Amino acid sequence: MIQLHPKLADLLLDSVSEGLALLDENGLIAWANAAFCSRIGASRDTCCGRSVAELDPQGRGTDGMTVRDLRPLGVEADLLRLPMMDARLDTSQIGILPKATAEQRMDLEISRSRRYGNPLSCMLVSVPEDTSPETLRALARFLREQLRWVDITAWWDNATILVLLPETTALAAQELGRKLEEQSVGAMPELPFQWSAGTWQRGDDSLSLVVRARRGEAAADLPLRAQATR
Repeated sequence: MIQLHPKLADLLLDSVSEGLALLDENGLIAWANAAFCSRIGASRDTCCGRSVAELDPQGRGTDGMTVRDLRPLGVEADLLRLPMMDARLDTSQIGILPKATAEQRMDLEISRSRRYGNPLSCMLVSVPEDTSPETLRALARFLREQLRWVDITAWWDNATILVLLPETTALAAQELGRKLEEQSVGAMPELPFQWSAGTWQRGDDSLSLVVRARRGEAAADLPLRAQATR
């Protein structure tokens, strides 16, 4: 059996779209992956040390969750899993790619960046889980109107649209995020959304680039994370 380095294990768990968390003996969250935090709408630091009831009192993001006792496996914790939500968008009708196709395009763009040293950034645009299909379609149209023809949009998970930005530096990705915030005030005032972005670094594959985007990682002095609220 391969023993995973803790940093690699954390990277892998952050790359999955299923929300996962570990609960201590008091039922408080000891650890949560990026998908869990995105679903709850809180940072990892905010989640840790609090109960699910505190974080999601109405149960919108956690209804139907399951908890598994890991003690028989020698782990003093419970594994909490959030239910996978049904896809709410027919991507073929709104002009964005399904996740599987997007992953193939990401591999291609990463290969080009690795070979030629071209900049490559990735942005994740997240909305509340209870956002209606009509609003999601409107968001997809809004993004397409603001992006270049070479940019790639894809339905990544149940509350996230991925935007792949070829030939885009960390600074340019940050400027795009700010532009989306400004333009959305008039175009979509009813929909607050979160965005975060990351920039490819040598050694990254598609999954690690998405994790970097979830964490808002680009350069140490350039955090790429913001929330459009009105």
